[in-house]
Amino acid sequence: MLSSTGFEAYLLDQVHAAVTATDLAGAITHWNRAAERMFGWSTAEAVGRDFRDLLVSTGDEGRANDILTAVLAGQNWEGEFPIQRRNGRRVLSFTTVSPIRGADEAIMGVVSVSVDITDRVRTERLIAARTGVTRALAEASSLTEAVPMILQAVCEKLGWAIGTLWRVDQEAEVIRCVDVWHAPGADAVEFERVSRQSLFPPGVGLPGRVWSTGRSAWIPDVTKDDNFPRARSADREGIRGGFGFPILLGEEVLGALEFFSREIQEPDADLLLALSVIGSQIGQFMERKGAEQAVLQSEARKSAIVEAALDCIITIDHEGKVLEFNPAAEKTFGYLRDEAIGKEMAELIVPPLLRERHRAGLARFLATGEGPLLGKRFEFTALRADGTEFPIELTVARVDILGPPMFTGFVRDITRRRAAEERLRESRERLRLALEAGRLGTWHYDIPTGAVTWDETLEEIFGLPRGTFGGTFQDYRERLHPDERDRITATVEGARESGSDFEIEHRVIWPDGSIRWIDGRGLCIKDEAGAVVAMTGVVADITERKRVEQAQHFLAEAGPLMAASIEGYEETLAGVAQLVVPQIADWCSIDMLEPDGSIGQLAVAHVDPDKVKLAKEFRQRYPPDPLAPTGMPRVLRTGRPEMLAEIPQSLIEESAPDPVFLEIVKGLGIRSAIVVPMVARGRTLGAITLVTAESGRRYDESDLVFAQEVARRAALAVDNARLLQEIRRVATRLQESLLPPMLPEIPGLEIEGRYRWGGEGNEVGGDFYDAFDTGDGSWALIIGDVCGKGVEAAVVTSLARHTLRAVALQERKPSGVLRHLNQAVMQQRSDHMFCTVCYVRLKPHDGGARLTVCSAGHPLPLVLRSDGSVESAGRPGALLGIFNDPELTDCAVDLRLDDALVLFTDGILEERRKGGEIFGRDRLESVIRSCRGADAKGIAEAIEGTLVGFTPEAPRDDVALLVVKVKGRG
Repeated sequence: MLSSTGFEAYLLDQVHAAVTATDLAGAITHWNRAAERMFGWSTAEAVGRDFRDLLVSTGDEGRANDILTAVLAGQNWEGEFPIQRRNGRRVLSFTTVSPIRGADEAIMGVVSVSVDITDRVRTERLIAARTGVTRALAEASSLTEAVPMILQAVCEKLGWAIGTLWRVDQEAEVIRCVDVWHAPGADAVEFERVSRQSLFPPGVGLPGRVWSTGRSAWIPDVTKDDNFPRARSADREGIRGGFGFPILLGEEVLGALEFFSREIQEPDADLLLALSVIGSQIGQFMERKGAEQAVLQSEARKSAIVEAALDCIITIDHEGKVLEFNPAAEKTFGYLRDEAIGKEMAELIVPPLLRERHRAGLARFLATGEGPLLGKRFEFTALRADGTEFPIELTVARVDILGPPMFTGFVRDITRRRAAEERLRESRERLRLALEAGRLGTWHYDIPTGAVTWDETLEEIFGLPRGTFGGTFQDYRERLHPDERDRITATVEGARESGSDFEIEHRVIWPDGSIRWIDGRGLCIKDEAGAVVAMTGVVADITERKRVEQAQHFLAEAGPLMAASIEGYEETLAGVAQLVVPQIADWCSIDMLEPDGSIGQLAVAHVDPDKVKLAKEFRQRYPPDPLAPTGMPRVLRTGRPEMLAEIPQSLIEESAPDPVFLEIVKGLGIRSAIVVPMVARGRTLGAITLVTAESGRRYDESDLVFAQEVARRAALAVDNARLLQEIRRVATRLQESLLPPMLPEIPGLEIEGRYRWGGEGNEVGGDFYDAFDTGDGSWALIIGDVCGKGVEAAVVTSLARHTLRAVALQERKPSGVLRHLNQAVMQQRSDHMFCTVCYVRLKPHDGGARLTVCSAGHPLPLVLRSDGSVESAGRPGALLGIFNDPELTDCAVDLRLDDALVLFTDGILEERRKGGEIFGRDRLESVIRSCRGADAKGIAEAIEGTLVGFTPEAPRDDVALLVVKVKGRG
């Protein structure tokens, strides 16, 4: 005979809920099979250990102790409690805790019954959110009225603090905020203000990103995201995690919804998938995933374990009379336990139409020992005390004891589950409609049989007539682009082995040979053992999106290329042709309109060099007729584009001048073509021709718009390059006019000058030098630097040179000459322009020359002595054009035979390498020191050569240099 303890243990293992019992100290004494599955610990591992060590997280210990104390005091407790599994994962359970009493009613321990409600609570929250959105859309007369209710429903039900809805403004090409909602106490005034004021173009910010891609996006921490313009206000408001998803009408994105949390939130793919229905319908209901409460309150005979059970537990004898009727059964069927005990179960809870079948089945089992219900789960209709019928789920187990058999039935009211299943059916129907509206094809791969099923939409996506797909994975594989087959097969096999979901973007080939892009997503379906038995998923045609991405990528690469070079734009446009192939076209040709009206081919590109060679030979043999009525010549004449989405063979045959021409063109297999003019400032500069062939691509209006944008940018690059070349030519002529055409010959001395432009060379510099006879046997040596560049600097430079030459004929003292220049600059300029000048009065004599040096804010010249020593000449003075009476000093310096004077501007001293190192005065003095014995030209060449070696590229600032050397004897 089964003992009472054995019977209770048996019943314990039949319960679907996790049932555990502890002694008064909390040590585990009982642990059923459901507890092993739910918590991850085997009975052998759990029994004897403190339940708090196994199941309670550190932060929940206080609450667990409070519950234990209350139950040991004789109270029952039930509610939600987070439990820690063996693997560290926390699950939310609905737990009933009761005291275990002995025969003397003394408390001997504690029993708990737990049901994992993690998925249920999550599902309930999603359902609540969907219900709230559905109610909002049902009650509102417009979307504007519904928006606050939609945001509130999602935020409150799913635990997000802030929600916003954005709507696309097609005319302005921006997405703008419609409304913002926040939970009470979650004020974010600045963030809300910034959101309402923001306008985002495609790809910018979370709304713009969702808009441009048409897909959901998740940001764990918006304050760390490079593409979240509102990050600063979000950081001040304490906003962290966020996600957004699109509002779709077919393939068109109408807007976006976004939600934010105060905590960093890791991506939740399930949440995004569940909420995607709101975005795809926004006028339909979200898919519902509801699940009824898994286990009802129940009890068990003579045990607190059974008393705390959530399912109905009914035990009958061999005559069908009730022996046990737990509290859950009382509640479910409407009978008190005392009313049910001893009564025939068929009379109590079996509907009249089923009673005889029940009795016959019981009799058959007693006679044969066989019954179809034992150990299996079935659904039936049951009868309540009030006469109403309702659906139940029933599992029957035989109690193996001596004597007549007993049977225990575990009964669950599945009214709610049936309702949930009906809602799920309706939700699936709505999902089907959503898939059709979103042009999403679905597929299913049954791995054991190898059968692959496509719906009609997916066949259309692959360019197949309805019902013509072969139905195997190999049929699918054959339709993939050859370059993609191995990668996609490996992805599917990898998902099958790991059981993980996958998403792949790849190319497919239509029956007509054209190439399309698709986005495929797959979900693995596993059996009870965890083996993958099937895969299912959805597919979307993303060809247009890929074209846009390719166009954007091309423009991103071509933009810097076209702006990179002022000179040699021919090479730049040739690079653009190479970029076009094969992303946009199989062939690209760029032709320029020459000044004489002829057409010159600047570039032709194809991935195959042999075909490029063939194209060039073809062009030489068949040059274009500038008067041709169609094609590139017509585009050059009219400035209007042409497009042939499909090039008919008849057109090729009609335009062929001879059979060789026709054979070559047919061999190329050209399919579609676009010719667009390169127009700048109303003038047609050239044309770009794009042709598709082996790729099978057909051009449409969007391709024409893109090609025109490429041509517009190319024309702008060409026009700008030509303009800059002209500006540089003019600047060169003007700069040359500000320097002496040649330096004078001074008896007994050598003189040499150098000038290097700084920057791009397209602006007139401010550095200058001069040398001239003052008419009294002396010579003036001048070097200067006007602040700034361009026309303004040229005006001051011209003023300085002419003033110095005029005053030097009357004034002998260099300081006096410079004071006159100071007054001229201050009187004739009101824009605070200033300059620095070093003026040297040179008086030759038989033994050398006497110098009078005056510096007005200019670097002091250097003197190279015949013995190789280097020294400064003069004394620093004030800038010219700033002060009415600048402090200027005349200093006498004697040059002897083989001595040299070096005058220079600060562009030499301040020249920098990329690492920041400057040329500096010490380096200049070292170079000059090394020029002992060299003539004036050699000194100038040494300084210039060292500077070029220091920075090979153009100097940052203008550089002027003037060298005078006293000739030696002999």
